[in-house]
Amino acid sequence: MTKSFIITFLFFISIRLNAQNILITGQQNIDPVAADFLLIPPDARASGMGSSGVATSPDMNAAYWNPAKVVFNETKYGISFSYVPWLRALMNGINHLYITGFYKAGPKECLSASYNSLYGKSGFLTATPLNINNFAIDFSYSRFVSTTSSVGLTLKYIESNTVANSPGKALAAIAGGVSFYNSKPVNLVHKNTTLRFGINIRDIGTKMGTDTLSISAFLPANLSFGESLEMDLNPLHSVSVCISLDKLLVPTPPVLQRTPSGAIIPNIAYGTSANVSVMQGMIQAFYDAPGGFREELKEIIYAVGMEYSYDKQFFFRTGYFHEATTKGNRAFFTLGSGLSYNRFKIDFSYLIPEKQRSSLENTLAATFSYQ
Repeated sequence: MTKSFIITFLFFISIRLNAQNILITGQQNIDPVAADFLLIPPDARASGMGSSGVATSPDMNAAYWNPAKVVFNETKYGISFSYVPWLRALMNGINHLYITGFYKAGPKECLSASYNSLYGKSGFLTATPLNINNFAIDFSYSRFVSTTSSVGLTLKYIESNTVANSPGKALAAIAGGVSFYNSKPVNLVHKNTTLRFGINIRDIGTKMGTDTLSISAFLPANLSFGESLEMDLNPLHSVSVCISLDKLLVPTPPVLQRTPSGAIIPNIAYGTSANVSVMQGMIQAFYDAPGGFREELKEIIYAVGMEYSYDKQFFFRTGYFHEATTKGNRAFFTLGSGLSYNRFKIDFSYLIPEKQRSSLENTLAATFSYQ
């Protein structure tokens, strides 16, 4: 696992170096997905660590980042509530809500459920206000497969309804996911240390569409891979660092041919057709970028984070999140803090965009938990 941690770090460095290359067209080429609210980091702890949560220590919001690690929670049950006023730099009235809970059915297995919602009303970009009512409900089962490893399975129902003035017929889909988690204590530089490794493949499901609307889009199926290292400096002080890599498992739109005057011809110049099945799209996502391997590297999002703990009661966090300029251009630093008292815990996070005048400015998240 130590070798794996080092390899991941070196891979993270190589991605940053290769990210300087541009696409063939030099334009944005973002993978289009439906129900993209599923990609919003819901809780303040992971958000404070650069949105890196797939391999961190288990907590109340593990069901979102890696359902396999929920069973590692030491208490029998718990519940958490997270709230984010979304895109306040652009508009008011849109909110993100995440509620999750778990219950240990036995010493080796755990059940969890979550409610994830983006809702509200906003008039930004439209002449009439938009009513937004997007939500997902999921159920997960996690189980130990050894003393240090666990697996998780997730089933999710997704509904999206974004219309002007009044509610319309919602778009709906079914999705699932599978995850793995390993947590192993080691002795490093004569300090008690825990190495953790996690993989989560989530939101693999049907395309989203209805009988009345000609919409057929891929869900944001996502592969997350991460590692973390937590070290006890002494009985009161501990520090952990984490790295995660994420990639959407959906096809990349091809570059179409153009006439000398600039008109688009419906023939593919570079890349591969995105009109494929879900499973074909997941496989194709690893090789179909019009810009070749360099563009494929740009489609990998990376995040790094750090957490300091004093007596497991006071927490301070920071991190960095990076997405390529031509793939969404989200790049920001994060700060976070937390306070744990008895069975209650409260966490906050704050996002600092790398560039000024970003739509993500002043994003604040809060999470309240009880175990």
